[in-house]
Amino acid sequence: MLTIIVLVVISFFFPPFWFVTVGYIIYLVMTKDKRRDKIIMSEILKSIALKREEVECDFLYFDSAKNFAVQHGATLSKFKNDPEDDTLIIELEIGYEDYQITFQRFGKDGTLLTVLTTKEANRKLKRILGSNHPIFNDDKPLRASEDLGIYANMTDEELLNLDLDNLPDEEKLTLITCVQPTENSEHGAFVNINNDLARFIESNEGCDDLIKMSYAYARRFAVAGMCLQGLVKVDLYNHVLSVFKSLQLTTDPDIEFQENAFSQAVDLVESYTSLFDKNAIKYMIHAVENDVDGSTFGEGEHDINVLALTVNHMKWQFITT
Repeated sequence: MLTIIVLVVISFFFPPFWFVTVGYIIYLVMTKDKRRDKIIMSEILKSIALKREEVECDFLYFDSAKNFAVQHGATLSKFKNDPEDDTLIIELEIGYEDYQITFQRFGKDGTLLTVLTTKEANRKLKRILGSNHPIFNDDKPLRASEDLGIYANMTDEELLNLDLDNLPDEEKLTLITCVQPTENSEHGAFVNINNDLARFIESNEGCDDLIKMSYAYARRFAVAGMCLQGLVKVDLYNHVLSVFKSLQLTTDPDIEFQENAFSQAVDLVESYTSLFDKNAIKYMIHAVENDVDGSTFGEGEHDINVLALTVNHMKWQFITT
């Protein structure tokens, strides 16, 4: 807008300059959609790279975001100014991965952008509504391993008495189907995971070896994250690590078994937050166990989003060394 004002002022004093002013205005009108799409896609790609789920875009007018959503498949209400149109969801394929993109009206006319993989978005929705909700029903029943709520109504005693050895492969219990998310800490996912795991193991000490080993991996991940956030001392991590090593000795040392347990623990973490992937988790373990220079993370307590930025930057150096 400032550029147009300057051009208009110049044109009044130098009339031939009107050709430049009019040409610039035409350029802005003709490229409006392209420039809008570039800004929005830039924010979406940034969210994916930084593994941030939500970002407040005060600079992005919601009407622009709404037009972008409509051009990519969103359907508007037939009623003008319907509040339902203040939240629009689309799906985009980016880098061979399906993402669910949500635009919500924020403040007076800003936009709250949420970027999740479609898998993560469905997982969160199932946790909120329950996997037996009618919206998840289709002609083909969900495999038990995909249905996070299949055992949600079982008591602890029923879970313990399940004949795990005789279950079909697709119905075997996993850590993610056993641990019910109830914690909602202001400190974020790692505290939530740690406390939910504590509640689970307290009443399920006799659970299957694979579940028990997966629990140990997940507890180790969560406490490592809490350490790097500055919420707990490394002494607690060392205690958790000693328990982890003892469980490795008393369960199955086979590599395939341990990799399966590790994967189940990573899946659990990713069901709570999309900020940390497998490599980020590996780097956190490395950082805590090798006393990485404190300047990397700074002193005091850290917000989990700030920690994610540091970890996801440092993990690439760790992977390539």
